[in-house]
Amino acid sequence: MKSYSCIAFGVVVLYLLNGCAVVPPKEAAQNVPKLNTVNPLQAGFSNVVDVGFLSEKSPFSCNGDITYIPLPAIDVPNYSKNTLVNGVPTQSPDSWPDKTDDVNNLLPNIAMQVVMGDANAAVSVDSIAGVKASHKHILIDFTKYRTEPIKDGNDNTLAYSRIGAGLRVDIKFDTVDANIGSGLFALAASAKAGKTLGTVSAEIIGMNSNDATVSMPFTLDLSDASIQKVIEAMAIVRTKLTDEKTKLKPQYIARLSCTQPAAQVAQKAN
Repeated sequence: MKSYSCIAFGVVVLYLLNGCAVVPPKEAAQNVPKLNTVNPLQAGFSNVVDVGFLSEKSPFSCNGDITYIPLPAIDVPNYSKNTLVNGVPTQSPDSWPDKTDDVNNLLPNIAMQVVMGDANAAVSVDSIAGVKASHKHILIDFTKYRTEPIKDGNDNTLAYSRIGAGLRVDIKFDTVDANIGSGLFALAASAKAGKTLGTVSAEIIGMNSNDATVSMPFTLDLSDASIQKVIEAMAIVRTKLTDEKTKLKPQYIARLSCTQPAAQVAQKAN
């Protein structure tokens, strides 16, 4: 699936109207030097990081593109607290605080991530007006998050993930419109013209708010009215994420995977 990125709150409505630009591959990624896994303290670095950030699985060690892979919402029991022990940076698990403001302080990043790709099977039909349809899938994550390592029982880093709270919009559709874009109103217009059939579903992730729950359009058809409801839901979620009455319970949102340039993959194979 292709991954798209937008700056979060300020461009949400613009994205829904017009779609989002594809994030271009990093140019000449194969020429990016690898990080040296030296002791940061001995090297005299002013910003000391945990050695886990220099592991092979860390985004810091990725010389290619970092792929965003959505995960089902799964409860995260704790977060990694960064401390210095005898001058050495150390990460240790700590429980999430009870107050919403304190949890918010631990989720400093805000983003809207869009993932597009082909659906595995027909959403509703194999053809529209006698024309073979393409099966598509768009997923939009609108979240407040932090990046955390995923570790096994031996404290080995397996991957890195985004954890946090927010809103996930899932769109599955069949289309015969070759020029269809990623903007939701473009999808609605195509559906109105009889070229696209599909559904829109929404999921609240990691937040308990009565106002957000009541406003949520959990399953809708592709229409202008439905898209408007999604935009309204996003606006409410944006507000309720920082409301002290909202109970936040961070969840796994996505896994970050490094896709190495083809040249590096071929070199390793030889």
